Amino acid sequence: MEFKKTFFENLNFDIPSYNQWKEKAEKSLNGESLENLITYTYEGISLQPMYRQKDIRNTTLTYSYPGFSPFTRGKEVTNNGWEVNQEINIGTPNEFNKVAKYEISKGQTSLNIVIDNPTKNGFNADEFPEETGNKGLSISGVSDVVMLLKDINLTYIPIHIYAGVNSLPLFSLFIAALEKEDRKVKHLKGCFGMDPFKELITNGSIRYDLSEIYDIMTEITKWTLEYAPDLQTILVHSDPYHNGGSSAVEELAFTLSTGVEYLYALTTRGMDVNKAAPKIRFVFSIGSNCFVEIAKLRAARTLWARIVEVFGGSSNAQKMYIHARTSLWTKTVFDPYVNILRASTEAFSAVVGGANSIHVSCFDEAIQKSTSFSRRIARNTSIILKDEAKMALTTDPGGGSWYIEVLTNEIAKKSWDIFKKIESMGGILSALKRGFPQKQVNETAEKRENNLALLKDIFVGTNMYINLKEEELDIKPFDESHAIEYHVKQVKSRGGLLTIGLKNKTNIITKLVDLAKSGANLSQIARITGRKNDGILQ
Repeated sequence: MEFKKTFFENLNFDIPSYNQWKEKAEKSLNGESLENLITYTYEGISLQPMYRQKDIRNTTLTYSYPGFSPFTRGKEVTNNGWEVNQEINIGTPNEFNKVAKYEISKGQTSLNIVIDNPTKNGFNADEFPEETGNKGLSISGVSDVVMLLKDINLTYIPIHIYAGVNSLPLFSLFIAALEKEDRKVKHLKGCFGMDPFKELITNGSIRYDLSEIYDIMTEITKWTLEYAPDLQTILVHSDPYHNGGSSAVEELAFTLSTGVEYLYALTTRGMDVNKAAPKIRFVFSIGSNCFVEIAKLRAARTLWARIVEVFGGSSNAQKMYIHARTSLWTKTVFDPYVNILRASTEAFSAVVGGANSIHVSCFDEAIQKSTSFSRRIARNTSIILKDEAKMALTTDPGGGSWYIEVLTNEIAKKSWDIFKKIESMGGILSALKRGFPQKQVNETAEKRENNLALLKDIFVGTNMYINLKEEELDIKPFDESHAIEYHVKQVKSRGGLLTIGLKNKTNIITKLVDLAKSGANLSQIARITGRKNDGILQ
């Protein structure tokens, strides 16, 4: 022991100064300026080749702790890991149930139900048979819900469902199915969410009056406070901006503005902010720039805490729940197995950034519906990060890094500037009507496209290191055509679209649940709740 002590004491390494390092670095660059090592991001941030302790002196975020406002370092004191929340996009209830139970048995910890476009728009399977089951699960009645949830214990398995503009029709069917099966609604956990702005931005219009949708949003949220307190009811998606090619600061600013829109809608309809804010779940797409994405999630929690505080919310209400989804925008049709690597690095960023639940994209996402093989690879990516890499053992592993702290601060500041500009326009709806988000995203997207064309940005297998001998994927998804055809016939045989209505809309959820138990289908309930029946599926 004495030898070791003496040995290390005698090493006496000199600590080089920044100027000494700079001199050596520029010498290695053959005398060129160190500025050649600066990286300029789409966020307007200049990434320095080296960061020092003095760089964080003007940031306050570094000195916060996990579980304490503004929650930069995480919304909880300890890290219990994240939900393995993989999307399941099987088309029919019976087949969905089989796949879901298998995925859960292999390590999936949350049930992410992707529904198809007719269901999302409030139409039965037989009304748009050509679209039924194409992009997700078709649900038209209570019996479909009973089938898809058969032998799945929702006491232990949280759900994640995005139900489009208006979640009430589908929500009514789910609650009716649970009550008919004598399953405890109060045990529901996760999110059964609506996000009208996602559909409005994606399609350019929605089938409902926005004010009526906010009334419904408020009713469902109030109902769950009493009957399903652990269930969130509102989703705020960043992917319309992200997949459009936006920068991280644009994506964050526009998403936060949408969150403010929903929170304002709830509080102006009589809800306490401390009860309303925790019912909102944010869904962020995670791109390929590892450190930018880590900083984006940390900045998101920081800014949302500030927003809820301004609304008068308590420290507990300021906590942001983040579901992270690895980017669709970065997934390529060419050389698709490389997508496995992209999704892995993006999932890593989500973990380090502190996401509460994560979906890892299947490598064939841009080409086809998932297969058993592609789902297994994606699911195991999350499990390896958690159980083998032990990423769940540490809260905010990047906290204190001069680089990450400075980057978090920069993204927060730049996002806040855009956010304030949107609010000065009257909010996200007014900004969209004026074309402000569209213009910002389009300009960034054009820069990305130009950089890809000029090889300044690299997509392996697409614009660099192309596999000229590439063959079509030989792993095909299960052919659902016969199952979907049978499902459509079954829905049609249940009866026509009966005309039903309500004399008044007090206690509307209880009334709709009773109607669903009595046989009312999705389309009938959707029309009661204000769906415009223009015969066009968006």
